[in-house]
Amino acid sequence: MTDQDTILLVDDDPEIDRLLGDFLGGEGYEVIVAGSCGEGRRQLGERPFGLVLLDLTLPDGDGLDLMHELPRPDAPPEFVIVTGHATLDTAIKAVEGGAAGYVNKPVDFARLTTSSSGCSTAAG
Repeated sequence: MTDQDTILLVDDDPEIDRLLGDFLGGEGYEVIVAGSCGEGRRQLGERPFGLVLLDLTLPDGDGLDLMHELPRPDAPPEFVIVTGHATLDTAIKAVEGGAAGYVNKPVDFARLTTSSSGCSTAAG
C-alpha cells in the first residue's frame, strides 16, 4: 500500500467515521481517523497521506483553518471537505482555499468513490 492509498479522515462523528472507514477500506484504501483538528495535525505531521477528508466543524477548531495552516507542498495530500453544514458560501470558501472538492453529509458513496479514486473534485 502506498501513501496515495492512505486517507486521513478528520471528523468527530463516530458514525461517519465508521461508515466512511468501512466503505473506503472496502475500496482498498487504508483509513486513519482523527477526531479533532489537533489529532489531524498530529497525524499529518507523522506520515504522508494521499487524501484528507476533512469536516468543517470540529470540537477544537475549524477544518478550513486546519487546511490553511498546513504547509502545501506540490505533492499530496489533496483535501476534500465533508460536512453536514453545507452552504454555497462554505463550498466556495473551501474550493477557493485549496480544497480539491466538497461532499455533503449524508455522503453519497458513489460520488465519493469517483472523487477518491482520482482525487478529482466532488463538489456538491
